[in-house]
Amino acid sequence: MDAPQSVGEDIRFIPEEPAPQWRVKSRWRVVGWVGAAGVAGLAALVMAVGIVNADRESRRGQCTDHLKRLGLAMHEYHEAHGHFPAPHWPATMRFRC
Repeated sequence: MDAPQSVGEDIRFIPEEPAPQWRVKSRWRVVGWVGAAGVAGLAALVMAVGIVNADRESRRGQCTDHLKRLGLAMHEYHEAHGHFPAPHWPATMRFRC
């Protein structure tokens, strides 16, 4: 093979290297991991909100049950004594639902 006569011919015969494929694949791999982390975070958020709502409903149900029991106890007291209990509560007694 003859030696190239000019610099332009020498550059023309240098094969071009293809774009590195590992960079493109790793970029999409990172995007995939970020997407998966986002979906997992969203699922955790939805579950946390559901747990908080369930806890709130549980407390509300417990409060309703306590009020029903208090009303029933007052009516039983009325049947036994002929009047409702006095409207004075000791200072140490605190009501929490």
